[in-house]
Amino acid sequence: MRKKNRSDVIWLCVLIIISVHACTPGDSVGISESISHESSPMPIIIDTDMGADDVIAILSLLGREDIEVLAITIAATGLVDCEHGIRHATKLISLAGADRIPLACGRKLPIIGDRVFPSSFREAANGFYGMPVPGTSRSYEIDQAASLIIDVIEEETRPVHLLTLGPLTNIGDLLAQKTEIAEKITSITMMGGALDVPGNVSLETGLSGATNVEWNFYIDPVAVEIVMETDIEKTLVPLDATNQVPLTSDFYTLLKANQKTRLAEYVLDLLEENPSMLRGGFFLWDPLAAVSIMDTDLIEYENQNIDVELDSGDQAGRVYKSGLGNPVHIAAKVDPSEIEQEIIAALNGIEHEELVMGLTPIASNAARASLVWAFPVEQLTLEEPVHMFFPPHLTEDLVIFPGWDGKIHAVERDRGVQRWVFDPEGDSAGYLPTNGKQVFVTGSDGKLYALDIKTGEENWRIETEGKLGAPYPYGDLILAWDDAGSLEAFDQSTGEVIWEHELESEVAVFVQPPLHIPFTIADDTVFFPERGIFKAIDMMSGSVIWRYEAEEWVSWRHIISEDRVFIIDDGGQVLSIDSESGEVVWKSSLDSTDNLLLLSTGDDRLFVRQKSNKIIALDLVSGDFLWENETPYGINEIDPMFEVVDDDVLYINSSDWNSESGAISAFDIPTGGLIWTFDNGSELGKFAVYDDLIAFGTFDGEFLVINRNDGEIVAEFESGAITFSPPGLSDSEAYFLCLDGNFYAIAWEN
Repeated sequence: MRKKNRSDVIWLCVLIIISVHACTPGDSVGISESISHESSPMPIIIDTDMGADDVIAILSLLGREDIEVLAITIAATGLVDCEHGIRHATKLISLAGADRIPLACGRKLPIIGDRVFPSSFREAANGFYGMPVPGTSRSYEIDQAASLIIDVIEEETRPVHLLTLGPLTNIGDLLAQKTEIAEKITSITMMGGALDVPGNVSLETGLSGATNVEWNFYIDPVAVEIVMETDIEKTLVPLDATNQVPLTSDFYTLLKANQKTRLAEYVLDLLEENPSMLRGGFFLWDPLAAVSIMDTDLIEYENQNIDVELDSGDQAGRVYKSGLGNPVHIAAKVDPSEIEQEIIAALNGIEHEELVMGLTPIASNAARASLVWAFPVEQLTLEEPVHMFFPPHLTEDLVIFPGWDGKIHAVERDRGVQRWVFDPEGDSAGYLPTNGKQVFVTGSDGKLYALDIKTGEENWRIETEGKLGAPYPYGDLILAWDDAGSLEAFDQSTGEVIWEHELESEVAVFVQPPLHIPFTIADDTVFFPERGIFKAIDMMSGSVIWRYEAEEWVSWRHIISEDRVFIIDDGGQVLSIDSESGEVVWKSSLDSTDNLLLLSTGDDRLFVRQKSNKIIALDLVSGDFLWENETPYGINEIDPMFEVVDDDVLYINSSDWNSESGAISAFDIPTGGLIWTFDNGSELGKFAVYDDLIAFGTFDGEFLVINRNDGEIVAEFESGAITFSPPGLSDSEAYFLCLDGNFYAIAWEN
């Protein structure tokens, strides 16, 4: 919150800065050596900490004839130290034939405090990301960035625009040393901050209190406040906007097809030297800020009053919307493909229309899906990554999903802006059932939560004796196992326990709850297995209706179809049981040594996996054998992936972990004939079906949409990382969680 003594703090900092510079005068690089310019180009000064994305941003600006870079200063509180920053900047201006651009470096520590980037970040930046950068004889002065900017602005007859790509320490020093210089600065564009999305500091450092802070603003909060308090026109390019432009293979492909200048060649070499940048988690942070100077029409902006958090520990440096804040133009929405094209055109010194569009579809009828937005959550940190088994929940305007950080996130479907986030006291369960008004969450803390689906506010919570399995809403109740040995029913409105059924023995499968829900509800009856027992209990009271006993065990997986329950017992027999009476109707004669697994039903057929990859169809009424066929690889026993559509086609996923291969096969239900098989040589994630589409991720970094009628690719997208969980799917959009720590929204043309 805004503190009453804030101005005193700021002006104390100003006095400190002025006194320090009064005691340590230094000669900056001569302004007379700066490049000549005409009246038409926009004069800008770039303040940078020389990260990999800074390199792309700076070279794209140096490639523009309508932009004149008057000076480059190094923010030594950022990723690089002075020596390496100057060397790399010297290389960049040399590539552009602009060696006369003056350079200077700023102070090593923030105005107040001692925050620094992680050493691994700084080592990569100081090492030029593996790029060959020769030593330089270019002279420069340490702690003279502000002085250089002042000299350049005072000699310039035109108003100057500032672009900041790192911490704001140099600009804070500048405005503190000579406040009147602000009159000659027409505007300042800053890459920094996070407003309606998570910050990125805690993702890398584990600072749990810094969840809403972005690195550039985190390093020097006082400098951010000094800049925000000025009357200079300010444009902010926050993570809210940059999350929409991840660096993808599409960018690389287009750049590789357009190599007309040394600038474009250098950026291509940078990406090829650092292929991890294309595997997810890397965004066009600073290049987007550069684009905001090149062409403001490519970005949608909104005007907000912004305040800065100064006095909240790890949260210091957080920016937020406030009526007491200062007016700022905020980059809000972008088209990723337009941004990519603008950057690559600038690197090549050409217009959009002159670009060679180098994208080649992977199939003749496949469309290249475009990124709508990417929402960074966190890379995999959970000990039990159960989230990979469940799809996100889609409402009309929200997508709700569990993140790898153990939290529940609700993000606007159209913009990727966070609407709300819920952090249970333990890791969330992953499965998020709703009743249209509430989202139900269980987790490792043994609590059941009911959240308002629109706001994420907690309506109620209840604590149980053990860890809860995945919740299952039905009617006015919600059911969940707890590993203390009971099945419990709760009132959906209040969380009140309605009944509790104590188990006679352990549940047949309770692996990493809540991977599975080993109970089924039909006609107000709950069906579930225990060790050697299968029960039917009354949904309203929890009392036992009937029970079937085997000698040792019954399968955890069971199927309800019309008035029958299908299970497998310890004799390896498939049993059909009357769902009302518990009487056995028929038993199959399948061999017990063949590792049986129930799959699904359709068109009066029961589908059973035999061995690892054989599918058998039995008559639902009689149990008679009808047909058999095989999948290319084994069918997952713990979490088989299949879908029956319109009682006509059975779609099933098979995989071989040893060869890292997988396939989706479509079988004709009446005959058992194979219709098609999709196999692209990679193991496949869980799929989702919507109308005529099947969508899924692969283990080699692709996300694919295929036509369920013929298995042909409809659209494809490269995230660069594994996508295992099933997506949320509509007729032209998909939403999915990726192992690179991002949640993606993509779209394609039908």
